[in-house]
Amino acid sequence: MSQTTPKIISCLGELLELEKTDHIKPETRLAEDLDLDSSLFIELLMVIEDHFEGIVFDPENLKQDDFSTVASLSGYVESLIAAN
Repeated sequence: MSQTTPKIISCLGELLELEKTDHIKPETRLAEDLDLDSSLFIELLMVIEDHFEGIVFDPENLKQDDFSTVASLSGYVESLIAAN
């Protein structure tokens, strides 16, 4: 598990108002397993931007593969961190 993944899971817990996030794993699918729709996903991006200094998402550069699972989203965030 990457260092970014626990922070992404924490952001998901905050967004979804979960007391526990033990069931969220890197392979957890955001839409299918957590029922994130497009508006919740936009909210998640804003929460992530708040928790990761210097991260700004450009909707033009997002691809569905970048946010299909917790792991893919973590990888995308790590690429943004590396680019800064």
